[in-house]
Formats: sequence, structure tokens, C-alpha cells
Amino acid sequence: MAASDARAKAREREIEQNMSKLRSDSAAERREAALYMGEAVVSDAVHDLIDLYETDDDKKVRRAAAYALGQFKAIDEELSKGRQAKVEALLKRVEFQGKLGKRAAVGATLQVSLILLVLLLLLLAANFFAPQIRERLDDARQIVEGVNEPRRDRATLIADAESYFIGLRTDIETLVSEYQRVMGGDTVSCEQQFGNQTAYKINPADAGENPDLREVFSSLNTVRDSLQASAQSYAQTCAVGATLDVASVGELMRPLVEMRASLTDIEKSLSAAGGDVAPTPTPTSEPAGGAIVRAHVTSLRAILDQVTGINGAAVQLVAYWGEAATANATGGCNAPRPPIPDDYILSAEDAAFSNNLTQAVNQINTGLGAVRNGWNQLESSCQGNTLGAQARAGLINASAASDSFELARQLLALVENGEF
Repeated sequence: MAASDARAKAREREIEQNMSKLRSDSAAERREAALYMGEAVVSDAVHDLIDLYETDDDKKVRRAAAYALGQFKAIDEELSKGRQAKVEALLKRVEFQGKLGKRAAVGATLQVSLILLVLLLLLLAANFFAPQIRERLDDARQIVEGVNEPRRDRATLIADAESYFIGLRTDIETLVSEYQRVMGGDTVSCEQQFGNQTAYKINPADAGENPDLREVFSSLNTVRDSLQASAQSYAQTCAVGATLDVASVGELMRPLVEMRASLTDIEKSLSAAGGDVAPTPTPTSEPAGGAIVRAHVTSLRAILDQVTGINGAAVQLVAYWGEAATANATGGCNAPRPPIPDDYILSAEDAAFSNNLTQAVNQINTGLGAVRNGWNQLESSCQGNTLGAQARAGLINASAASDSFELARQLLALVENGEF
């Protein structure tokens, strides 16, 4: 045990020394430290290796950093071949015996296999603990995946971004139209396929020379991941023959509305970078029923302002259930119920003018129903002295109402922008 502890401490000292050398004024020391980090499976060095690869003045140092980062790609290939047992054996050899391998392609591939596993675990942890860490690790993943990608000039990168953008937008709008069928009383066709685009990988050197386009591709890949999740939900619905109702469609529409907003921001960034994507078609003149639709939007926004204002029924409901959850008591038991508007009635004739307006009305009415039920539940719990037992369910219901109202706001914003 003592010998094992001594080896572990010696290894820690060696790692610390090489971490310091990554920032050395000596190019030779930086190069050797980068190679060490790649072979010794030191995942903490990923950020420094990325910085060396992107900014170091010495060509040999940049190559050493690329070698270390390139192991991530090799790791994925080895694990995909079912060589986990061999990988684990070699990792134990590296970790516990401190024996680093030679810098041969196959040997290095196997000896650094833990790096990808560590990265994936860190990414999972970052999803819960630190968005900024997740973004940094995601940047690292994209750089690593792009190490073996061919070089492309800026014009080609812009053209690729334009094509990628249009493909994503087409898929999103098609999927939105599928769910709008349900809002109109129909069912999804189950004839569409989405999310077929692969993640775009950009060579790290190209990314370094074109940081604006690197951000564009990173954002596009994020939207692509969200689209794949939505496409999977669509496929699962069709596979089991599920019948969608308005409420469930609202949940499915929420990420699509967010994706639309993201594409708007990406389009601006791409335009600033020199791209020129054809804008989402918008009417050149006001659509039929435009004045009627605008009048409904005004009325609906008034309802949202009333229930989600600081003294609104939805906001107070969340606050009171929050008190009940933490203190098993709430001032809501002695407070009068705030006014809650009646459901909004949209005639079939007016609904035909705008699918987004119709969806907004449905979301508002769903939220209003949840708020009414929430206040009934609160009053009943106060009378029956069951606040603590009902608090969790009450909070879930109140939060769902708030989510419906937020989605309604986004849909109304689309209508105001001419997307009927």
C-alpha cells in the first residue's frame, strides 16, 4: 500500500510539473509537456492544449498539442471496435504503474483512451452544475473532432454554413407544420423525416482563423441537436400511434419555438460574417385578416399581463406553493383569490387566419385552467391542513401554467413579426 501511495504521489508531482511546463517560456518544455499530457491521460490539461494548438508561436508545440488532442478521435474509434477490455488494461498500466507508451499511432491510440471517457463524464456533470464549463468542454469536443477535417477557405465555410442553416430551417418549419395540423383538429401525417444532418466539424486551424464562423457552426450544431431530439419525439409518437392533444402539442412546440428564435440570431451572425441566406418567407403585404389577428393579440397580451404580473394569479400561486413546500404554511391561506380571466374564445373563422394565434390561445387557456385548478387545490389544502403533502404537486401545476403562458408570449411574438 505504501509503495502504491508513493507511486501515486510521484505521479501527481510529475503531472503538476508538466502542467507548469505547458506555460513555460521554453518551446521545448511546452512541446514535451504537451506530449506527456496526451500520453499520461491528463484530462485537466485539455484547455491548455487547446490554447497551445490555437495560439502557440512554435510550430512543433502546436503539432504536439494537436497530437495530444487527436487522441480523442482515436479513443472513439477504439471503443467503437469493442476493445474496452484492452483499453481498461492499458489504462490501469498507465495509471497505477506509471508506464507511458511510445508515440506510435496504435499504441498512443490505446494508451490515452480514458480521455474521451473523462470528457463525456465531465460533460454530463456540467449539464447539472456549470453551463460555462459545459460550453468550454463542448468547444474542446468540437476542436478535437475537427482535427482530421480537411482545410476549407472562408468562402467554402460560409457556403457550408448557408446550406446547413437552410436545411435546419426547412426541417424545423416542416415539423412545426405537422404539429399545427393538430391545432387545426387534424392528426400528424407521420410521413416526414427530420434531423438527418450530421454535426458540422470544422478544422481547428480554420476555426482559429475564422472565430466568427466557428461560433456560427457551434450554434448551428446546438440547434441541430435540439432538432434531433424533437424529431425523435415525433418518430416515437408515430411509432406507437399516439393521439396528440392540444396540451401535449404545446410541450412539443416549445423547443421548436426556441429553435426558431435561435435561428434568427444565427442568421444575423452569419450575415455579419458575409453570409447571405434567403430569409424565411414573409408576406409582402398584410395577410388576410391581419387587422383581426392584431386585435386578438392585443387582447391576449392583456390577459398575460394580468395573470403574470407581480400580483397576478399565476405568480402568486407559485409563491404560495413555494412557501408551503418550505414551511408547510403559507400566507395564501388568508389571501383573497386574485381575479382569473375566463378562457379566451376564438371563433373558427378567426382561427383560420393564423395557426400561431390559435396555438397561443390554446396555451393561454391551458394555463388559465391550471391556475384555476391550482387555486382550488390551495384553498382545499388550507382547509384540510394538507399543505405540505400537496405542495409538490401544487408547484408542478403552477410551474406548468407559467410555462404555458411563456410559450404563448413567444407565439404571439411570431404573429407580431408577420409569421401567421
